Amino acid sequence: MAAERMKKVAGLLNCPVCYEVYKRPKYLPCYHSYCEGCMEKLQRGSNIICPECRETNVVPAGGVKELPNNFFINRLLDEVDLKRKVEGEDEAKCDMCVDEGKAVSLCLDCITFLCEHCHGFHKKMKGNQNHNLTELLELQSKKKQVDVRPKAKSMLCPDHDLEMNFFCETCDQLVCHYCTTNEHNGHVHNSVKKMANKHRKEMEKMIEPVKEMINKLSTSRQKVVTAGEKITSQASEFD
Repeated sequence: MAAERMKKVAGLLNCPVCYEVYKRPKYLPCYHSYCEGCMEKLQRGSNIICPECRETNVVPAGGVKELPNNFFINRLLDEVDLKRKVEGEDEAKCDMCVDEGKAVSLCLDCITFLCEHCHGFHKKMKGNQNHNLTELLELQSKKKQVDVRPKAKSMLCPDHDLEMNFFCETCDQLVCHYCTTNEHNGHVHNSVKKMANKHRKEMEKMIEPVKEMINKLSTSRQKVVTAGEKITSQASEFD
């Protein structure tokens, strides 16, 4: 089932213009998608005539790069890329270190490939103690039973181009794992998930008095409506 699904997915990932795997897929206003580079070649003046529906589409003033990204195709590309690496068809590189060394494991919570050095470092980081780090050789040996899918991408750190999975409480901002060991070393930081739960509980406490006030107002409103109906009823008796 998984193999058949991946074949169907792979069939959706070729650009109809260049017939190669999509590179930075973009939407036209007519909702057809092509590589950003292919759209630039199709552009004539400020317009692109869609090769499929022949509709004339106006290009934004900033050029093709300002057209919306096709996040659905990007998601499929990420899934296929992840599957090929997990199953050993493509070599997996470490997502954490600058050298991009050969990955030996995958964190199934972060969906992050790790080299031997980063594997140990990842386990020691605050908030990662319960993460499920699995060796790639083990995943490849049971690939039929393991369904690994990429998570939705979060915001990337502007300095290190890594996902900002941590929140620095000292600076009150999102940071990536590299930031926690450098610019924000020694600060108080925690995982985004834990911070979200913490702030949700705080919000629930703040909302509780508001709920009580709404209930009281609703009760008072109902009393006013009931009294109004009673007055109207009594007034009609004197007509």
